Amino acid sequence: MILFAGTWAWTMWYDTIYACQDKRDDVKAGVKSTALLFGKWIKPILFAFASALVASLFIAGVMNNMGIYYHMISVLGGALYLAHDMFTVDLDSPKACWDSVSAR
Repeated sequence: MILFAGTWAWTMWYDTIYACQDKRDDVKAGVKSTALLFGKWIKPILFAFASALVASLFIAGVMNNMGIYYHMISVLGGALYLAHDMFTVDLDSPKACWDSVSAR
């Protein structure tokens, strides 16, 4: 169940960044995307999704007695990747959003 929550958080992270590239078109078409729903709170909400994913990886590792290599690669590596992406993506630039989601 813990990885289900992490997967949901990852999906929301990815889909929200993906939705940011179409914000202007969504307004015109009346589409209710997460990018529009979250408004000016997108970055803090993305941080919450990223934190939930990293926490779920950590908890799953502890519950399954995973070693230090799992925690260094999966948990710390994932956290660093998400932090880098969050601080470098320009959510008002469709190209930057596309570059972010297509890098996965």
